[in-house]
Amino acid sequence: MNLLAALKQEIGDYELTDGKKIKAAKIAVHPRENVLKLINDNISLFKDKNYKVTSAKGKQKTPDSCYKIADGKASVWLSYSKQKLKFDEEHTVIAGIADNKVLTTLDCLRRAVESGAFDAQLEGIKQKRSEAQKASKVSRSAKK
Repeated sequence: MNLLAALKQEIGDYELTDGKKIKAAKIAVHPRENVLKLINDNISLFKDKNYKVTSAKGKQKTPDSCYKIADGKASVWLSYSKQKLKFDEEHTVIAGIADNKVLTTLDCLRRAVESGAFDAQLEGIKQKRSEAQKASKVSRSAKK
């Protein structure tokens, strides 16, 4: 039995290539997952002020915040792609929360995000962002 036949028997199907750059398949992540990560990171940050996340460049950093506490009162918001999500037709921040209720508020918002309550907004933001990126690529290629 030759090497390739033995390999196929051991590992199953595979491909032979010329060794040039192999692109990994992109796995689409629903915007909801990004918002859930924001919430979970902020819950961890609330519990441990030294909590860090790994940035895209592999460096440790404090996660983006979705709450602020001042004078015993807290404000909480959710964002996706640097845009705040709306809780109703016009409001993007829940303010005046007792500082000891931040975790409860974040947990309630996490359940709402998991249930799909913000999916329409998230898809709208994603669509606008995608269109802006395509327009940017077109304008850059026109300049070349």
